[in-house]
Amino acid sequence: MSILQIRLLGEFELSLGEQALPPPATVKARSLLAYLVTHCGRAHRREELANLFWPEHPRERALHSLSTAIWHIRRALPAGDFVLATAQKVRFNPDTTYWLDAEALEQAVTSQLRSATGTPGHPPDPDLLVVAVKLYRGDFLEGFYDDWCVERRYYLEGLYLAALEWLVIHYEQREQAQEALHHAALLLDRDPLREDIYCAVIRLHLQMGHRAEALLQARRCRATLQAELGAEAEPKTAALFDQLLGPAWRQAAPVPQRSPRGHHSLLERPLFVGREAEWRDLQALWDEARSGKARLVLVSGEAGIGKSALMAHLVQAGQYVHHFVVSTQGINRADQFLENVCAQLIARYKPDRPAWLVPGDQLGTHVFEELVSPV
Repeated sequence: MSILQIRLLGEFELSLGEQALPPPATVKARSLLAYLVTHCGRAHRREELANLFWPEHPRERALHSLSTAIWHIRRALPAGDFVLATAQKVRFNPDTTYWLDAEALEQAVTSQLRSATGTPGHPPDPDLLVVAVKLYRGDFLEGFYDDWCVERRYYLEGLYLAALEWLVIHYEQREQAQEALHHAALLLDRDPLREDIYCAVIRLHLQMGHRAEALLQARRCRATLQAELGAEAEPKTAALFDQLLGPAWRQAAPVPQRSPRGHHSLLERPLFVGREAEWRDLQALWDEARSGKARLVLVSGEAGIGKSALMAHLVQAGQYVHHFVVSTQGINRADQFLENVCAQLIARYKPDRPAWLVPGDQLGTHVFEELVSPV
């Protein structure tokens, strides 16, 4: 029996087995289908969906647009109860047979990388991670700019980069240079500021006897940091380059050219419209913080109303480098939130274990302050 396949990584695509299906006729209907299948764990009130997708329309018109979009979705999908709709609620039926690329990526990467840190004797399977990263054809809902997409887009790209990083380390340790370089190139195409990955690339090229290419990569690393951040490489990166390549890598290199597909930071992608009042308030609070007045700002609201887009715009406008999105599902206490943030900072920046980080100690406020200060 042919399975409905829904691809949301990169260009929106539907297929039934090997047969491509025309997508829903309107962009809103495609976005609505993506939202419903991504959040198929519960039914959604019609009022909620109408508000989320047509906030600029009067209530009756928004509800009518929702009904029309559901009709377009049902018309695009094969026969079956894929969309369950009542007068009050709408849901994508989780009991139907379907395959979703974003869900497959998430399940594969989270299960494999969890075993890397929490299941002794059960290391990740590199073959499964290689298959998983191939699912990442592009950003989640590439070309869509609905607010609800942004956090999911951050999260899935983060999983993709984490899987690539693990594969680079894995293949370098096993002296499989070509595989390591392939995945390093994919990672740097997405995150060209990763000095640790450039270090791995240079070591690999030198192991293969490619000194000229190693020099080129070191110069490209330096040029990228100068072009994007106006900064030099970290001291430990520069020291490694000096040790491996001598002073030659410090010679000027051309500003790196982006690939034809083009590297675009996640922060460049969301279009920022509306929310002018919130934006002015956030700017004012940030100006106060920069003047020395400590600030902790909570941006709260229902899912999809634009919280992540607002914060992404702040980071983009200020060219701040250190930012990340925290998944807070199931977290309802301040200490849990801080513990989650600290764990992500440790995972992202991999600091050497300092004296103040005691094994078994709770990752509380003092740990957060120590972690943030060098970042």
